[in-house]
Amino acid sequence: MLFNIPTGTAARIIHSILRNRNNKYTDLNKTILATTMTTMVATGVIHGAYSLLTRRDNQIIQIKQKYKYVIGGRTVLCVVDMSNRHYKIAVNFWHCKFAIQEHYMSLMEGQTYHATIYGWRIPWLPAFALFPNILFTHPISNTHNAH
Repeated sequence: MLFNIPTGTAARIIHSILRNRNNKYTDLNKTILATTMTTMVATGVIHGAYSLLTRRDNQIIQIKQKYKYVIGGRTVLCVVDMSNRHYKIAVNFWHCKFAIQEHYMSLMEGQTYHATIYGWRIPWLPAFALFPNILFTHPISNTHNAH
């Protein structure tokens, strides 16, 4: 054998497909793999369209509060503006945004920012925790406290 196969059903299915064994499960396994890959690509395309088509530049926000919460074992970083609108600071592949912890820590309560935002708040979908996402911010002097 050329390589060591990890244990687990998914690894055995992929190994079976790669070896192209002629058994009764080969077509089923190829269908499962194709369906999984198609779903992943479709989800990526939908998320990409959502983040690119709902993008708004030059939004002025003043940070009132910063907070974190844990959902599904991961920490979500959020801020609230003076109008009590909540925003997430999240990774976004489509906008090449990966350093979210550093961005979150650079935001100061009481500071006003020009912000690039994408997404909508959909309160009737609480399971998805859909909030607008802050992509980029540039501080504005606090003498211009415009909302």
